[in-house]
Amino acid sequence: IVAAARQLNLTTCQTVATGNSVKIGVIDGGIGFYHAALENKALSGYDFIDDDNIAYDEPGGTISGHGTFVAGVLHLVAPMASLVSYRIIDEEGRGDGFSLARAIEQAVDDGCQILNISLVLTHEHLAVEEAIAYAVSQGVVVVGAAGNESHSTPIYPAADPNVISVAAVDTSLQLTEFSNFGTTIDICAPGLSVYSSYQNELYGWWSGTSFAVPFVAGEAALIKQLAPSLTPSEIADLIQSTA
Repeated sequence: IVAAARQLNLTTCQTVATGNSVKIGVIDGGIGFYHAALENKALSGYDFIDDDNIAYDEPGGTISGHGTFVAGVLHLVAPMASLVSYRIIDEEGRGDGFSLARAIEQAVDDGCQILNISLVLTHEHLAVEEAIAYAVSQGVVVVGAAGNESHSTPIYPAADPNVISVAAVDTSLQLTEFSNFGTTIDICAPGLSVYSSYQNELYGWWSGTSFAVPFVAGEAALIKQLAPSLTPSEIADLIQSTA
């Protein structure tokens, strides 16, 4: 994470913007709200798995800690942004497109200006496409993971034209062995051996395009603070043209 912060010039960036007054919807497996690294910046939106208002990162599964890890990277990049948790996958990573669509719509209605979607669908999903289109029509920037299968087949929702699709590079700025690639990718960000917050006040190392996404979503939050009138496509163009 030190190398990533240095490569992205975060120290200098944060003298200009910190994500203040920007809300980022974290559509994932929940967030560990009480982790010290998040400094009370993480809030609960809704838990679509348990159907309640506590979108917490539940322990005990193979994907437990994923949402907290993503939130830690977002907080690193945009430390003053508010992170709002929408839990749509369980501890084993199981979920459905309908819950993703509902979460996107609720996050928009809750006032989130950036959506971090560090997960993938097995197929295109009409309800998700419509929810993303709704988000963009409301000025919301949507950022998604390109996937970890090391192929060029489009992966959704990241391959949706309204989503900024993020692939993963290593510390040498080379594509990682696991990252997907191809014409639907919009941008690359650090995704190999990222260090971030984990469960139970712990920290860990993790690799994947899931963790490249929050670097870009965090950047979008910095831009949104400075230029709130920019459209999602203008923010995407700015991120790409200055990479």
